[in-house]
Amino acid sequence: MKFLSLNIFFFSILTCLLTSWFIVNISFSLSSDKMSDQMPEDLRLGSKYRIVFGNVKAIHEFHKNGFTKDFTSLLDDPEELYNLFVKRRPNLQHLYSRYFINKTKADTVLKYNKEFFQNIIQPEMIEDYLIRPIQHLPRYSMVLGQISEHSCRGEMEEADTFEKIASMCKEISTMADSMMKAGQIKEFDGDITQQGSLIHRGDVECRENGKKSNSPLKFKKSVDKMMKAHIFFFDQTIVITEIVPKTTDYGSDHHRFIYKFNTNKITIRDIAKSGANSFEIQDMDRSKRSVSSYTILCSSDEEKKVWITKLTQTVKQLEDLKRQLINPTQFA
Repeated sequence: MKFLSLNIFFFSILTCLLTSWFIVNISFSLSSDKMSDQMPEDLRLGSKYRIVFGNVKAIHEFHKNGFTKDFTSLLDDPEELYNLFVKRRPNLQHLYSRYFINKTKADTVLKYNKEFFQNIIQPEMIEDYLIRPIQHLPRYSMVLGQISEHSCRGEMEEADTFEKIASMCKEISTMADSMMKAGQIKEFDGDITQQGSLIHRGDVECRENGKKSNSPLKFKKSVDKMMKAHIFFFDQTIVITEIVPKTTDYGSDHHRFIYKFNTNKITIRDIAKSGANSFEIQDMDRSKRSVSSYTILCSSDEEKKVWITKLTQTVKQLEDLKRQLINPTQFA
């Protein structure tokens, strides 16, 4: 079973490399003057056609220029394989998160320009190729998990290491999938990939308690009702969004940006007056002209505890880091 899984996985790697190589070459051919003249103006302006292929070239080069070779050569040394994934985790997370974020935009551009792409290759084939990097990423976790499950009794230590690597790969895959959702945020001022690592996200109900200027004024009394929202909690920012259903067959559900907190400039209050499962996030950023406080209503007490625990832990870590930077000798 172990070797069968590896054979399937190596075939997957080869397919992914060939697929990305093929897509890179299509992208390169589209940039030629001859093809550019045939391209619809809307697709040509701003090189919008590049959206279809995203950063697949960077993914291709990452695997081709070392990672795949290192991965296959270290399968007999689980500890070194674990170290490889620890070292390369930021690369995998960044590359695939950007690709996942771009995928929704790529699908939309492709659908609106089917007639043009039919002159190059069947759009369905491009769609099939573009989905393969997304399918490829979870296979690391699947195969390594199977290796762990079918290890011999005398290889329990190796099995545990493979399981640790599989768990890490699953986290990377889950992160990338979550970033695809984050990539659907509309009206967000900035690059969503630059908000740090995604720590937690989820559906909630929320209400803005009111804005105040940075003066000794109190928050105005809220008259707004609770609305359905989705919160993305990054280690640098907390982004509150409203879920907006799709309006056309070619569109998709997306998140409309509402408010952004800087994680190092908030206070968290556990409150009960708005419901047993409520807590409050208050903006303490004095650089803003006006700041807000939001009441968050969770679906259960368990989910509320998860939010408060993750938020308070991250805020404390940031405060500790700030103190270390201000007075490093105190922590020596």
